[in-house]
Amino acid sequence: MAQKLHRYFIPAILLIIIIGLSWALFQTKTELKTVKEKAMHLAFDRGDIQIQKSGDTFKLTFVSNGSTGYGWKVSDVSEKLDLDDITTEDLSPFSGADYQLRAGGSGLAYLKGKVLANGRHQFKLSYKRPWEKTSLDKDYLVTVESQTKHYGKTSSEPVISFISIKEIITK
Repeated sequence: MAQKLHRYFIPAILLIIIIGLSWALFQTKTELKTVKEKAMHLAFDRGDIQIQKSGDTFKLTFVSNGSTGYGWKVSDVSEKLDLDDITTEDLSPFSGADYQLRAGGSGLAYLKGKVLANGRHQFKLSYKRPWEKTSLDKDYLVTVESQTKHYGKTSSEPVISFISIKEIITK
């Protein structure tokens, strides 16, 4: 009887180990899938800037760290672009009394815009402190190209066909 128990004991232990490892692998794959999905939603097309466009509007999302005094500034905007103010979102888990713990914490900044006419439009995007004249080596030239899309015989509106972001090297 004891010999039968020993004969089944080792395979039973191995089966338990295999089931445990399979479960751990399944959990890891599930977590990796979740992380991948989150990363895809936060995937930045140019290192720290994500581009979204729809019709005649666009939205840029970029990494920001307001706790250091740095922020994104827009300048040299083409006439036929209508840009909203930059809005920010703090992603730090600290708030209120823990505000000092936020130093170095990351966040996101958003810029929405609309093309008012077809053609090529540009603006400059810089990451700097308000009291500094030069940026923290993050200057970009954003180019938005649009074409007129015709809807029937009477109405037409510009539709964004291309957005490019080119880093400006100032050094």
